[in-house]
Amino acid sequence: MLDRRGLLINLVFLVFLSAVVSSCFVYGWDQSWYYKSFPANETNFVRVHYMTILVTGTTFFLILDSLSDTPFFKSIIFSGLIPLAGLATFGAFWHVGWMGSVPNMKPDFWAMYAMICLLTVVWLNLKWKIFEFKAIPIFVSLVGLVMNFGAWMLFTRNTNFYAYLLLYEKGLASNPHTLQFFALKLAILILWVPLVVVKRKTKK
Repeated sequence: MLDRRGLLINLVFLVFLSAVVSSCFVYGWDQSWYYKSFPANETNFVRVHYMTILVTGTTFFLILDSLSDTPFFKSIIFSGLIPLAGLATFGAFWHVGWMGSVPNMKPDFWAMYAMICLLTVVWLNLKWKIFEFKAIPIFVSLVGLVMNFGAWMLFTRNTNFYAYLLLYEKGLASNPHTLQFFALKLAILILWVPLVVVKRKTKK
């Protein structure tokens, strides 16, 4: 039986899922949610794909649900840091691909962002002992990091992804955000999820 907290989490997740999936049907699964960045203007937007929102949001809620024995505030922090680390890792990969063709690309910023998220998880876990950092999950994530980076570089170069993206934004080419792109992006976004091995309390 679900307690009040579990019911609330499931309800919010269903609302989130309904909103994102309906947006995918209305605007297209390969489209983005736009929001004016700061400072707000008509040419500078924050753009997040609906599929990205779906994957990171679902990851957040699944981790949150697995931490049902953890105080709510602590579970929110841990559940948010893992998806943020995945997003930052993808941001680092994305900027590495742009280097040499577009100025001011700084993958080191996003790599540091991902590392800060992961180090924060480790530091807080030393205090709160929520997760078990076992050798195999750590190894899986690190191997996945190397393999996904190689796959991303091969994909973007073999498909001329960035060149087609620039043409697409000018209305001169089809959308390069294909199923292959989102499959690879999903693998990168959930890269650090194997680290989440929840410590279960044993009943006496």
